Amino acid sequence: MNFKNKLDFCIIPSPYSGGLKNLFFVAYHGTNQISEKLCLDEDYEVIRYLLNGHGYQEIDFCVFESSTSSIDSIHDVVSSLSKCGLKYSKPFEFNVMGELDSFKRDAISSFDIDPGNSGLLSDSFVNGDFVPTTPGKKNLIIQMPPKSKVPEVGEKIKLNFYLFIQCIFVNENDCILELVGDLYSKENNNTRNFLHLSSSDFVRLESNVPGVILLQSKKTYQDFADEISFLHQGSFRFVKPIVNKNGETIMRTKEFIYNIMEIKKSINPSHRIVVEVNLNHYYDDMIKMSKKIKREMDLEFKKIISLDALKPDMIQLKQRFNDKMIHFSENDEFEKAALSKKHISFIEEKISIVDSIEDKNITKKEFYKTFCLKQ
Repeated sequence: MNFKNKLDFCIIPSPYSGGLKNLFFVAYHGTNQISEKLCLDEDYEVIRYLLNGHGYQEIDFCVFESSTSSIDSIHDVVSSLSKCGLKYSKPFEFNVMGELDSFKRDAISSFDIDPGNSGLLSDSFVNGDFVPTTPGKKNLIIQMPPKSKVPEVGEKIKLNFYLFIQCIFVNENDCILELVGDLYSKENNNTRNFLHLSSSDFVRLESNVPGVILLQSKKTYQDFADEISFLHQGSFRFVKPIVNKNGETIMRTKEFIYNIMEIKKSINPSHRIVVEVNLNHYYDDMIKMSKKIKREMDLEFKKIISLDALKPDMIQLKQRFNDKMIHFSENDEFEKAALSKKHISFIEEKISIVDSIEDKNITKKEFYKTFCLKQ
């Protein structure tokens, strides 16, 4: 596989997950340091694709993390990527390890704790449907018993988070849709679209891993989906490196633009969000970020929006489904035509509500309550 640039990489056991995961770092050849510029190169999409195949997900610029279910060893990944044209760099690995050691010393110094009794881990979740964050200095905390109240098994706790819809491409024309939460970012990417600020009660379940707390949302995917604005739209982009006739690696991309009403049927209604979090390492930070998002949510829901400004979007969406209904009917796809007709009726009801409301300026809280997908 041909890369436009020579690239170095290194892999180390993650010091942020109790040895459950590995971290992958990539850089321009010979620089021995991460550059955000690399993320803009076509090469980076190739790397992301290759690493996804080994069970690694991007968690920051030029940093990827393996999943706890990944069966590929570091040796297997190094061998595979070396065959693809990347070069393993020991100097780069040395620099990365040095940075992590520096973070550790700074944290210990800040907390005035005996190094022999300290454990430094990132504030990301160990596993589950919440997205991990970058293992940077700002994410390091000292291992100690949580200060926040921990629910007993069977008890519940309320968490606030950023809700996303995530597309997992099986191939160019097929995908799986999941609803996931994030405590640290609202940023979209090729396969993840931000929906809104959300919350749910979570029930603590039995965990087979010592020191790890397992939480499951009381809300199902159906409940979460019902709360989404019916006007929400977004796009997913399928990206895959291919070799052209000249032997050059190019990126094949295909964009899928959607309205949430079109894809809601592909979201498994019975699934729930599940979170595994290390009790002594991440629990307090999870609670802190949840409270921060709650304050953000309170402010967001007080914002005023104009229904008059949104009505044209509703009419346009109705026309879109009307065109679809005609197309499906002409091609004898009567089940799809019936679904489009159902969507049209739903939108007409919402337009009628807009027309009946005298004050066209409402809060976002009222908007989400009245103009959500729930039927």
